[in-house]
Amino acid sequence: AIGLAYFCVAFAFRDGPTVIGVLALGFAIALGFRRVSPPVALGVAWVTALLQMFALHLAPGFADFAILAVLYANAYYGSALVRRLGLVSVFVGGVIGAVYVETLSGGSFVGLRLDLSTVAAVLRDLLFFVFYLSLLLLLLASPWVAGTLIRTRLVARERLAAQQAAQLEAETAERDVIIEQERNRIARDMHDVVAHSLAVVIAQADGARYARENDPEAVDGALTAISSTAREALADVRLLLGQLRHPQTEGPQP
Repeated sequence: AIGLAYFCVAFAFRDGPTVIGVLALGFAIALGFRRVSPPVALGVAWVTALLQMFALHLAPGFADFAILAVLYANAYYGSALVRRLGLVSVFVGGVIGAVYVETLSGGSFVGLRLDLSTVAAVLRDLLFFVFYLSLLLLLLASPWVAGTLIRTRLVARERLAAQQAAQLEAETAERDVIIEQERNRIARDMHDVVAHSLAVVIAQADGARYARENDPEAVDGALTAISSTAREALADVRLLLGQLRHPQTEGPQP
């Protein structure tokens, strides 16, 4: 849709012959593929620009601004190789564009019209060439650098988010391990309490049964010991169960 809109605007506001519509179409196609396939967009833009300079011999116009969007998308959406090709395109395109613009301006620094008899003319043409080259490099490199910076920032943000997620996952796993270890400890303590208490109760009950006929008072002592041991075991079990019910940082509620 953006490519089609750009073609309509570039064709409607063209300043020159109808053949400029060919350039508008080529750059519109490059815009259409700038996100889907940055290499295709870069290649189409290159072919269109070369067609403009060496086949149609047309001066730069409104349609050429599409190259900036293509270079931005190349740096933002392209792979590492495509981004390098885009950077090379910035420098190569700057040199070719400076040569072309300098030639259109009537300079004799480039081409077969080099006039070595006039040093001032050569220096003047060289100065214009350097000026055009600097201007084009700045113009072409700006969107590529902007796309690279924004891409780098987004990648850094994604890496930071991934690191934070991994750290949170590690902390959660570590907390789960600590909780599981604490539960195992409480389970062992509960087993020890219950086993010890039951052993005492069984020993007291067996002793009371054997001493019932000869020493009745011993029976009362055994029953008292059984009751006391059972109450202590019940209190310990309640304490351990309270530690299981409540978070480790809070502890059991009174």
